Amino acid sequence: MDEADLTQLRDLVDSLVDRGDSLEGFAMRGTYFEAETHPESHPLLKQMEMLAFANEMQLERRVLAYQDKNLLQYDITWKGSPKGLIEVASSASEAWTVINSSLKLAPQLDFTFIGSPAPSSEEE
Repeated sequence: MDEADLTQLRDLVDSLVDRGDSLEGFAMRGTYFEAETHPESHPLLKQMEMLAFANEMQLERRVLAYQDKNLLQYDITWKGSPKGLIEVASSASEAWTVINSSLKLAPQLDFTFIGSPAPSSEEE
């Protein structure tokens, strides 16, 4: 994440908290289309395990059949207070970027928040 991404994430977290949303954490998913990453012997698995451990995150790995080929997905999730979210998300994102660069991989990366929206005024 560059400084603009961090500012945008910080602003978004602040607005969700101000709105009263229950912000409990975040999840990041990397989808790898490179077939060589699929075996558990590929160094990507060990690198992702270290990333999850270093940031106190949960890691899930799955190989999915898609059309006539397979793809690999890694999900890392973190739960904690909104105050810690920015630091952990930034650290995890930077580490994931280094991992992908060092292994010459180009996954599709997705980010989402974990939590629930504030109750609408109609529900109160």
